[in-house]
Parts: sequence; C-alpha cells; structure tokens
Amino acid sequence: MASADQLTVIIPTFNRLELLKQSIKSLENQTVKGFQVIILDNNSNDGTVDYLRKLKSSSFEIELILRNQNIGYFQNLLDGINLVRTKYISFLSDDNEYL
Repeated sequence: MASADQLTVIIPTFNRLELLKQSIKSLENQTVKGFQVIILDNNSNDGTVDYLRKLKSSSFEIELILRNQNIGYFQNLLDGINLVRTKYISFLSDDNEYL
C-alpha cells in the first residue's frame, strides 16, 4: 500500500469555480491525508484565482499554477504531470469528485 506522501492529485481548471469547490471538498473528505495537490488554473476569469489564492487545507499540500493566458486543457494537464515528484499520480477534473 502506498503512503499518502507518495501521491499527487492534478486538477486542471478553467472557469468552473463552483464545480472546483466541490472537487476540492471531495479531497478534504478523504480518510487518507497528506497527499499533494497541484491545481493548474488556465486563466479563469470567474473568481477562481481569488478562491485559489485563499485556499488552505489541513488534509493535503497545495501547489498552485496560475496562468496569465489560456494554454489549452492538454498542455495545462501535461505541465501538471511534469511537476509531479511523487511515485503515484491521480487526475481529478474540476467537474468531478472523489467518493
């Protein structure tokens, strides 16, 4: 079984603030704590950036990548993959939740 410090969750996002909040809440509700989360915002203009700048978690470590232009979903996702330094990786879309 992998330990939490071996896992990074990547969340690319663009203009889905309310859905993103639900996705992050689903991470907070996990019984495993201590994993890493990389959130890559693709130049949202719906309040997402303000929300992310204030975001704190006692359950996981957060790294933010805030774009100054929209580089597209797949490049945003690939950039997130390149930032991972843990053994395991998981993807969470900004419109999905972990059970």
